[in-house]
Amino acid sequence: MIFHHCFHDTDLFKDLNLNFAPFTMEGVLNVGIYAKVCVAIFAFVSGYGLYLSFMNKPEILDDSSWIKIRLTKVMKTFCTVAILSYVFYWIKSQVMGEEFFSLYGDSFTEVVISVLADIFGNIHYF
Repeated sequence: MIFHHCFHDTDLFKDLNLNFAPFTMEGVLNVGIYAKVCVAIFAFVSGYGLYLSFMNKPEILDDSSWIKIRLTKVMKTFCTVAILSYVFYWIKSQVMGEEFFSLYGDSFTEVVISVLADIFGNIHYF
């Protein structure tokens, strides 16, 4: 799925110096275009799995309880991975002498608010 998001159009990487070896740029673009099918299959299979999960939980009587349980499980995993990623990149930036968190602001409060907004997909609102 990463090919679908990163390599379906040359405008996405026109300013980057990418080496597609041992493949050609046209081959990678074709994979990116055809990968849309993988995204559709992933969405269908995920939806079907959620449907089966919902139908196999008779002890949960209402829809909102099931949604709260699913959302809590997904967000716990997502937030854990996101926070670990930020910690990893912070360590990497310290080792490499880069200013990773300067992208998010100057003060500690700005950085924390921006990172949380980024994790929850709202970074463009701040």
